[in-house]
Amino acid sequence: MLAIKLCSCRLAEVAIGVAFAVWALHNGAAAAVDYRIEPLAAAADIDGLSDNITEQLAPTGIKIMRGNRTFCELWPAKSWAVKAGFSPSASVLYPFSVGELMGVVRYKLKATDFRGQEIAAGAYTLRYGLQPVDGNHAGTSPTRDFLLLLPTEKDTTAAAVEESSLFKLSAEVAGGTHPTMLLLMPFEGAADDLPQLAHDEANERWSVSFAGNGRSDGKAAKVPVNLVVVGQAAE
Repeated sequence: MLAIKLCSCRLAEVAIGVAFAVWALHNGAAAAVDYRIEPLAAAADIDGLSDNITEQLAPTGIKIMRGNRTFCELWPAKSWAVKAGFSPSASVLYPFSVGELMGVVRYKLKATDFRGQEIAAGAYTLRYGLQPVDGNHAGTSPTRDFLLLLPTEKDTTAAAVEESSLFKLSAEVAGGTHPTMLLLMPFEGAADDLPQLAHDEANERWSVSFAGNGRSDGKAAKVPVNLVVVGQAAE
């Protein structure tokens, strides 16, 4: 009888182990597909956002969902100033100026930036920034292009923010000394198909591609960008 009891216990342990493995596999698969995007027809109505910033935003945006909950909402600026004659390189992809206003994001859920720093639920302005070439950031990202999050209560002007102030204000979002940043990746595809969401399974990153109205020397053209909204740098 004792042997029978021992066998029964082992069978129960095996059954529990199998059940757990199935549960983990199922939930892992679910986690890999739980983000999606929806159009956001409403204009940004954000408490504490200055009129100067609000006036620069497009009347519609993008909603990123996680399951049935809103993860974040993003409104690009009505137009982006782009550098005339710009040619992308392997490290700098986009024709924007450091400190330029790119839009506003409002997180409904707690998130993390590309460095794993915590982003509290709330609204933040998005400014273009370039990772410094100082030897301290080698290998941390494939490009130098980022959008930096700034606190809306301190970022109140539509004009570009100077680099020294840009990094300092962005660091306040995560409460540390390093800017709070979202990685910009190369865009591949047709601008007519935007917006769209992509999943990089190898690096477990989700990126949203969308287009803004670029302007340079009185000329306008759509400028697509690819922004990592979920995912971190490799350790």
